[in-house]
Amino acid sequence: MSKMCIKAYHDMEERYSRLVMEYFTLEQKEEIFNTVNEMMKKFDIFPNQTMLPSGDFQGQFCLELHDDYNKEGGDLYEAILKKLNIDHCEIG
Repeated sequence: MSKMCIKAYHDMEERYSRLVMEYFTLEQKEEIFNTVNEMMKKFDIFPNQTMLPSGDFQGQFCLELHDDYNKEGGDLYEAILKKLNIDHCEIG
């Protein structure tokens, strides 16, 4: 059985944007958590964070930005996805 890759979903509307990363292993969960923390510090942007478990080591990690007037969240999201080697997002 092949290892499931992290799946990413993105949606936005006006000043709101959301990035959801679906993980399937404990290692992916930790990798997402560590990457998000690193990039938030680097970009000095701190979105709302929600973790939604759906199994022992499966779930979703959600980042939401409200009132992102300057669209700075896009750079943060792109850096997170690049570091996680995610080359595309699904429409959320």
